[in-house]
Amino acid sequence: MLGPRNQFIRVIEYNRTQLDCPFFGSPIPTLRWFKNGQGSNLDGGNYRVHENGTLEISTVRKEDQGKYTCVATNILGNAENTVRLEVKEPTRIVKGPEDQIARRGSTVRLDCRVRWDNTLRLTVTWMKDDTQLYISSRMKKEDDGLTIFGVAEKDQGAYTCVAKTELDQDFAKAYLTILETSSSPTSHLTTILRDKPDPPMDLELTDLAERSVRLTWIPGDDNNSPITGFIVQFEEDRYQPGTWHNLASVPGNVNSALLRLSPYVNYQFRVLAINDLGSSMPSPTSERYQTNGAPPEVNPSDVRGAGTRKDNMEITWTPLNSTQAYGPNLRYNVKWRQRQSGEAWNNVTVWNNRHVVWNTPVYTPYEIRVQAENEYGRAPDPNTVIGYSGEDYPKAAPSDIKLRVMNSTAISLQWSRVTPASIQGSLVEYRAYYWRESSLLRGHWVSRKKLQQSFIGDRVRGIVSFLIPYSNYKLYMVAVNGRGDGPKSDIKEFTTPEGDMCRRLIMVLF
Repeated sequence: MLGPRNQFIRVIEYNRTQLDCPFFGSPIPTLRWFKNGQGSNLDGGNYRVHENGTLEISTVRKEDQGKYTCVATNILGNAENTVRLEVKEPTRIVKGPEDQIARRGSTVRLDCRVRWDNTLRLTVTWMKDDTQLYISSRMKKEDDGLTIFGVAEKDQGAYTCVAKTELDQDFAKAYLTILETSSSPTSHLTTILRDKPDPPMDLELTDLAERSVRLTWIPGDDNNSPITGFIVQFEEDRYQPGTWHNLASVPGNVNSALLRLSPYVNYQFRVLAINDLGSSMPSPTSERYQTNGAPPEVNPSDVRGAGTRKDNMEITWTPLNSTQAYGPNLRYNVKWRQRQSGEAWNNVTVWNNRHVVWNTPVYTPYEIRVQAENEYGRAPDPNTVIGYSGEDYPKAAPSDIKLRVMNSTAISLQWSRVTPASIQGSLVEYRAYYWRESSLLRGHWVSRKKLQQSFIGDRVRGIVSFLIPYSNYKLYMVAVNGRGDGPKSDIKEFTTPEGDMCRRLIMVLF
């Protein structure tokens, strides 16, 4: 081998490329090229091997990137050399400056938005009338354009944006015309109208990987209101075809996004541009990109167990969405057993988000696990959740009720709790039912409508207020759980004393 060894070459995509491998030997060797150390000899189609050993690739593409080995062989042995080829995205001005007419003293914006391979160093320069532009204090050079403040006659001319890397370059040109301020703006200038941006176009997928892809687009016209951002959306055709979901947001000076993807989703993308006036219409859709399947990485959320009747427990959960399924035939392995019973797990496989366990004892705690599974395997072991079978009505009433009249409109109550076993569920409250039996004013009719006072939680005392003075009352108490009221306690009777208003009423009557 006569040339330098282990060469490293970088080229621009879609160009013609030559990999050199000069050789000499006697007898004259046979030369063959291989890619990435495997496969058959490279010759034919997009490849051509010249007599001097050079491998020519007529149109190099991203998939041509790799390690190339040339092997020279004769009867005395063989020798080899390698060339590592990197293929770079071409530099391209996706939105260049446009011809403009401006009045003296106004501000002018010249766009120069560039797409390039970000592994290369980009330099953007401006030329005016084919001469390097001096950036004065009236000018502001940014990554995506040039702004000239207070334009004058000397600013009139042809402006060229040059985007250059160490491998290639692109340029775009526009002409700026300056008018005197005395000129009628309506005779020379079109009224500047601002509007929502036009939709992006030319969507392209590159850097295809198992869990990611790069989406690139060309921005549409900003319609005289700068684009502040882009929204990337996706649609998949298995679970919610035709429904678009937001996937990523990028700044307005960026025209590509590296998108993180989920397994087993047939993606399609579109992009919307945003400016101060709103959102553009969606871009045309990209080609579809199918990711391979994998076992689920998460289990269902919000797993619960609760009874709908006294002899069952309904297990429910929030199912995985379309980007969490990761594969076909998504299903759920549901397990349950009484808590701290030591018994074997019961289990069932279901395809929805609900399973009902029947013939359960009243309000008994259960350990519950719900694990996602598809054709590629199971999700990690799920967490254990505690649920309860259904409640029944409480079996006992509060006892040892003590009642004390505080004044003409209020009484205090004190009672003994019911036992936990008799609640047969989760205690919600103790409740007092009471009604006015009669008035101590002779001949005065009263309503015996039953009223109630709740004492939330596990309490043993409380106050009943807003009673009517000079009246006979009756009262009983119950314990309440999620199912309802338990049995009634013994009825208690009490009398409220007369109040000030009542005394005045008696004096009037008698």
